[in-house]
Amino acid sequence: MKSKTAAFLALLALCIPSFAASPLQIGLGIPRHCTFQLVSTNTPVIGLCLNLPGSENPSVAGLDLGLCSVADTFSGIRVNAIGLSDTCTGIAIGLVDHADTVNGIQIAPLAGTEHLTGIQIGLLAIGEDVRGLQAGIVAGANFGHSRFRGLQIGLLTGATDLTGTQIGLFNYGTELLRSNGNVTGLQIGLVNTTETLHGVQIGLANRTATLQGLQIGLVNVVSGSDWPVMPILRYAF
Repeated sequence: MKSKTAAFLALLALCIPSFAASPLQIGLGIPRHCTFQLVSTNTPVIGLCLNLPGSENPSVAGLDLGLCSVADTFSGIRVNAIGLSDTCTGIAIGLVDHADTVNGIQIAPLAGTEHLTGIQIGLLAIGEDVRGLQAGIVAGANFGHSRFRGLQIGLLTGATDLTGTQIGLFNYGTELLRSNGNVTGLQIGLVNTTETLHGVQIGLANRTATLQGLQIGLVNVVSGSDWPVMPILRYAF
């Protein structure tokens, strides 16, 4: 059976004109372990890429479908159980999707990137430098040193340097376990915390070290103030 499949792919490859890029890729191997595919791992794909279960390519532009896709650069629509690339421009949907740089939409239960401009939706949505919309049960522009510009929605949201809005049960505008963080904008949640606030916190409990703005909640804490704790309403301008 395996020899028949190999013969079929070899015959199909002969039918594809020898250009710098291939209009079709069919991958029957496991990327980076056992590559068994229509065109070589050095050939870019412009057109259709079918991953049955997977393929590895230097670049894919077009429609990428299957179980596992690995590429240096991707542009178009990617729908795979696992999608991995250095850059992704377009729409990526899967169970696990990661790209170092995303320009577009990334939707997956496990969605990760270092740099995102666009939309990221997942159960766990993580990025280091994010501009746009990030939504998930956990939505974090990383939980180490990170920057976020836009709207975060989740049960737990986090960013070290936030300009925009956080909406969640627990909103962290600070680096976890460290005393640094800045929020310029709005935090709405059960618990809101940051180190420097330029804006508004609305929640059951609000905390910051430095306040330039407004806190509305049952407990409002400004740890750097002479009066660290105040109920209901607190402001400083």
